[in-house]
Amino acid sequence: ACRVATPPFEIILSESGEPWFGSRIEGGKLDEDDCILALQAGEMSGKISNLKERLSSIYALDLFLNNVDRHGKNYLFRTSLDRVVLLAFDFSLAWLAHGPQLRGFPSADSNTMMAHRFLEREYGFDAPTALRMIDSIAGLPAGWIVPCAEAIPEQWKLGNEIDLAVEWWESQERLDRCEQLRGVLK
Repeated sequence: ACRVATPPFEIILSESGEPWFGSRIEGGKLDEDDCILALQAGEMSGKISNLKERLSSIYALDLFLNNVDRHGKNYLFRTSLDRVVLLAFDFSLAWLAHGPQLRGFPSADSNTMMAHRFLEREYGFDAPTALRMIDSIAGLPAGWIVPCAEAIPEQWKLGNEIDLAVEWWESQERLDRCEQLRGVLK
């Protein structure tokens, strides 16, 4: 909804009827270890269009979601004509992993913050792009979250307060969090 490129996904059912998370196998997937090494060596800006902007958008989304585990292995690299496409995935240690309301931010020693500091040194940080991401999140209608919450399999809802998460999304707190992040990202 906020234009961060992620692999398409579906809830699929195992033979026993258990829900599994399934994402499409991406054609043209590049060797992740080679790509991570190239990313760490500062060699990817010529291969990935708007890399600084893409990384800045992902970082802003991770901050909003309190994703504490963004690292090199949570990026997928695939080919597209003569370029490389960067996709973000694995948000398993974000939002609901910390409770139904989004509060707090990744700590300085979290994977997300350490990776951000490194990537910022290599590729820079684009604050206007990050702020546009926060504006996109703030601009989503309050009811946008309802179909997402309803799509969660019942087995996955156990122990999660989905109704409180929806309530939080529809409250002023979401917009307040966006405003707080605007101050952080400037």
